[in-house]
Amino acid sequence: MFFNKKRSTSLIATSLLLFILNSTARAALHENAHSIADDKAALSADMITAQWENYSVHTLTLPSGTVVKEFVSLQGLVFAVTWNGPFMPKLRKLLGRHGVDYENAAALNVQKSSPRGPFSSRSSELVIESGGHLRAYVGRAYLPQMLPNGLSEEDIKW
Repeated sequence: MFFNKKRSTSLIATSLLLFILNSTARAALHENAHSIADDKAALSADMITAQWENYSVHTLTLPSGTVVKEFVSLQGLVFAVTWNGPFMPKLRKLLGRHGVDYENAAALNVQKSSPRGPFSSRSSELVIESGGHLRAYVGRAYLPQMLPNGLSEEDIKW
């Protein structure tokens, strides 16, 4: 077997880069927001926080160029998450305990239509919308009953 050290090093570096680029924030929907600072450090992300009257928005820009916004209530709970960028985040992590709901709805969507294309799931507890194409993914997930006063569904933008 031919062993090429340069090629092996390149393969390892590429694998590591793909792992880093596909990593996503760990602060999850309906979870405590304290881990957002840990996400920033672990992901080498730039973070900007905007404080509004009834909520705050933590915008994480990952090295891959993907932007994840986490909307946090005054009580410190993440009530909405949006994403926009060249790489699709790992929604199971972003959605936390609602990840299973997403996977079930996505599986049902695949049965009804093409596995590619936009995806939407709406219930009284959880709304998920995701779409885009290679290098241009967008989406949002939010808990309608946790939206602060004065914030509408239309205000949760990617």
